[in-house]
Amino acid sequence: LSRIAPVGVVKIAAPSGPKGNLTGEQVYGQVCKTCHEAGIAGAHKVGDRNAWGKVIAQGEKLTVQHAISGIRAMPPRGGNADLTDAEVQRAVVFLVNKAGASWKEAPVAAAPAAAAPAAAQAVAASAPAPAF
Repeated sequence: LSRIAPVGVVKIAAPSGPKGNLTGEQVYGQVCKTCHEAGIAGAHKVGDRNAWGKVIAQGEKLTVQHAISGIRAMPPRGGNADLTDAEVQRAVVFLVNKAGASWKEAPVAAAPAAAAPAAAQAVAASAPAPAF
C-alpha cells in the first residue's frame, strides 16, 4: 500500500483574507455597485449630490445603521451578511464622499506580512514523504 500512496498532499484554503479588512471601495465594487451605479430599486446613484444630500444631512451614525440593518429595498449589509460593521461603514463613507461629504473610513487592520510564508511552510512540512 505504501508503494501507491500519494507523493504529496495539496491543501487549498478558501480564498479569503482576514475578515473585516475590505476598504469601502472594495465593498462598493463587490456588493453595492450593482444597485447604486444604476439606481436599481430607487437606490441613490453614486455621485448624485442631490440624492445623497438628505442622507449626508442625517449624519454618519444613522446612515451606517440603515446600511447595516437595511432600509426600504436595500437588504441588511447590502445583501452580504459576511460584511462586518466596519466594512459596511467604509462602504457608506465611500459612497457619501463621492457625493461631496468628507466622512472618514474606519481604519483597515494591517495583515501580518510574515503569516503567508509561514503558512506555506506549514503545508509543505505536513506533506508525507514519498515511500520507495
